[in-house]
Amino acid sequence: MRNDALMKRTAILAALFAAASVSVMMVRLGTRTVLIADAAQSVAATVQSSAVSKLTIEKPAADASQDTLVISLPEHVNSDDIVMENHYMTRQLWVYVNSRDALSYYQHDALVSGLKQVIGGSCISQGNDGQVCLHIQLSGLYEYQSELSEKNITIRFQKPHEVYQKVVVIDPAGGGKQAGSTSAGLAEKEITLQIARKVNSLMKDPGTKIYFTRLDDSDPEASDRVKLAEDAQADMLIGITADGGGQNFSGIRSFYNDRFFIRGFGNADMAVQLERDCAYATGKTAEPVQAAGDEYDLLKVSEVPSAVLCIGNLKDAQDAADLNDSDYLNKIAHGIVQAIYYGGQVQK
Repeated sequence: MRNDALMKRTAILAALFAAASVSVMMVRLGTRTVLIADAAQSVAATVQSSAVSKLTIEKPAADASQDTLVISLPEHVNSDDIVMENHYMTRQLWVYVNSRDALSYYQHDALVSGLKQVIGGSCISQGNDGQVCLHIQLSGLYEYQSELSEKNITIRFQKPHEVYQKVVVIDPAGGGKQAGSTSAGLAEKEITLQIARKVNSLMKDPGTKIYFTRLDDSDPEASDRVKLAEDAQADMLIGITADGGGQNFSGIRSFYNDRFFIRGFGNADMAVQLERDCAYATGKTAEPVQAAGDEYDLLKVSEVPSAVLCIGNLKDAQDAADLNDSDYLNKIAHGIVQAIYYGGQVQK
């Protein structure tokens, strides 16, 4: 009898636990978060677009939230059917929706937002499988929080410093047709890109956000690279080159903007921090930092702590050998991450 009672009690508890678990799961399903991946450049879609239509953006009702963007969804769309990308270099949010009805749906169903940040958008077909990409044009650079319900995606916008304690922009030199310095099959644009990608994977500090002017073989205009730092209200701007400082220097050297004086942690401090940490990581000698003069356009107009880190000279045999070594590039990336983490900590 005692065993029967115990088994009955166990069965009841199990049923209650299962019901509670289902309830929690249903609540969570009602407000799931869709991750938004960074995509530095608005590269062309891999599938040729076959149709483009303008998105209609309507004002919300008086009793609805005025500070969000609401994207309604076709029926039977779930989180597996949605991919979101922050194309911050062009100030666009891309939302991929996989549904056979998506193209016709967004030709008739409007987005809802009362935000001045949302200034337009288009719906672009991604071939014949039903997927579309919504390109939403924004007035500036933002981070996003998104919630997915059964019928809508609700997106809130925040400036980078509302989310992160430290904001950094890194500019790998070259890209596209701009190969930069070359030697023995090595190209500056490829080395600086490798460094940027390594830094991107190494930075684990949740309070720090790094925006990269490129994470692919694109070649943003010099003005766009600087404007990214301005719009992000960056605390640091770091250029990465492998051109010997334009003066056939070898080894690791850094250059700073001497045109603007910044109190506390300034341009020269940024250059010293970068060179010291990268020299320590690689075992190289830290050379004296130098004013950049007219050598680097990136530094001419930047008014945030800025420096260009030259990680070597491809025309130098030893530097070329080092820069062809993945382990050496890893050490450089570790040095940059350390410089970002410690840079400015003395500033009050």
